[in-house]
Order: sequence, then C-alpha cells, then structure tokens
Amino acid sequence: MKKGFFLLVFFLSVSSFAFNLTLNLSEGESYLYSIKKNQAMVMGSKETAYRNNTELNLVFKVNVLKSTESEIKLSFVLQKARLRIVSPLGINEFDTDKVKNYPRNPFLSMLIEMKSLPLYYTFDRKTLKIKGINGFKELQKKVIEKLNFKNKRLKKKIEKSLKEKSKEIEENYGLDLNLFPYLNRDISLGKEFKVTQRFYQGNTKISADVIYTVEKITDKFVFFKINSFFNLPEAKTVFNGVEALSSITGKQTGSLTVYKDSGLANFYSVKQNIEGFFLIKDTGEKFPIKVDSVVIIRFQRVN
Repeated sequence: MKKGFFLLVFFLSVSSFAFNLTLNLSEGESYLYSIKKNQAMVMGSKETAYRNNTELNLVFKVNVLKSTESEIKLSFVLQKARLRIVSPLGINEFDTDKVKNYPRNPFLSMLIEMKSLPLYYTFDRKTLKIKGINGFKELQKKVIEKLNFKNKRLKKKIEKSLKEKSKEIEENYGLDLNLFPYLNRDISLGKEFKVTQRFYQGNTKISADVIYTVEKITDKFVFFKINSFFNLPEAKTVFNGVEALSSITGKQTGSLTVYKDSGLANFYSVKQNIEGFFLIKDTGEKFPIKVDSVVIIRFQRVN
C-alpha cells in the first residue's frame, strides 16, 4: 500500500513539475517533415452549389546546417508532393514522382524545382523569430526560366503574381511558422496559454486567437489540446472578378504531441470549420460558403 501511495505521489509530482520546452537541434541532424492538408469547400445554394475537394501531401527532408547559442539554420528539400483536386470540372492530379511534361502552372512547377533547390530558414535561438528565409527568389527565377513564356506580358503578370504571393507561398510551401507556439514557455499539467496565429483560407488572411492546453506529460512527450474560435467582420474583397463584401466565422480543434528532448512536433492534427458568405455589391446576390479542413504535420528523425 505504501509503495503504491509513493508511486502515485511521485507520478503527480513529476506531472505537475514545470519545465521549459526549447528547440534542441544539433548540427548534422536530419528529419522528415510531412504536411497533409485536406479541404472540402461548398459555395452557393443547394441547387447550384459549387463543390471542391483538395488534398495536398508534402514531404521535406530537413537538415540542421547550423546550431549555435545564437541561431539555428535549417534547409528544406522537397522529397515528394502530391496534389489531388476534385471539382465539377473533373479530377486533376499532380505527383512530383510521376511528371511526364513540365507543368505550365507556376505553382506546380515550383514544387518540381523544390526537389533540387533548397529553402533555408534561420531562427534566432532565444526568441525563435525568423531572421531570414532564403531560396524563394531563386526558386521563382528558375520557374520563370523553365516556363520560358513567349508572351512578355504574360511573363510579367506571372512574375508579379509570384512576388505578390511570396509571403503566402512561404507559409504554405515551406515551414509552417504557426507550429511552435509552445517553445520557451513554462510547461506543466493543465497549463493554458493563448497565441495569435495567422493562416490563409484561399486568398483571405485570417488571424485567430488559439488556446493551447497541456493535457498530459510523459517521459518522452507533451500532449496539448488545441481550440480556437474566430469571427472576421465584413470586409471588401473581390469575388469572381467583381467587388463584394465577405464575412467569415470559424473554429479550430485538434491536438499536438511534442518531443520533450528536441521540442519538435511528433504529431499535429487540427480540424478547421469555416462558414460565411460573399455579398455582391452591385446585384445584392449573397453566396454562402462552407469550408472544412484537416491539417496533419509530423517530424520524424532519420539519423
């Protein structure tokens, strides 16, 4: 009985003990970083609704190039990418391992070039703020060269589009910068903290207050619960080429498992539900929209 009581007290003491989660990476280490995103969108009324299902799978090899007391530098090399879109126009599939002809779509071309042109992220070790992201300019330049547009006007239009969307491209085709809000924080069982995270839904940039709660602590992992609710007020936008007003509300729920030793995410899974509408200013037409998404991210040590 005394032994069982001692073990119970010991377990409670360890679980409630506060500690600091930090990013502990050593030069020369390599990881597989996988991202899986599934999205189902319905736009319009039941009779004339437009439906679109998108599935994106990315796998990167991440190499720790530098790890000092002041900064960490990582390289990201795409291993494979798969995109599948189901819409009223049919089924479109893209796989970097099964490409026969170089795609004319700049974003698909970019995925192909990412298999040979690395992306580089440099973090401040203490603040974890991004000191630099390199590789995207070289990537965009390579894509434009390979596509070899004969029409100069079209070429300039694509170049401008890539530059305008550079931030969105960085956040969607490289490291998810929302993934590490738990780092450099005191962690204990039941601990709760709120952070503001930003992400894209189509062309709309959304800011949401996300609450992380520590649900469980073991000798190897920390388990978090994730919850978020957001409400975007009416805003001017462009819908199908015409001016419109948009309004969006939504929620996120999910879980996150973190390695205690490295501070990386072993498993991140979030479901996102968004509802809203587009109101055409000239005609008064109102188009409801509903989007359900699932995002799964994993890090796995390979050496």
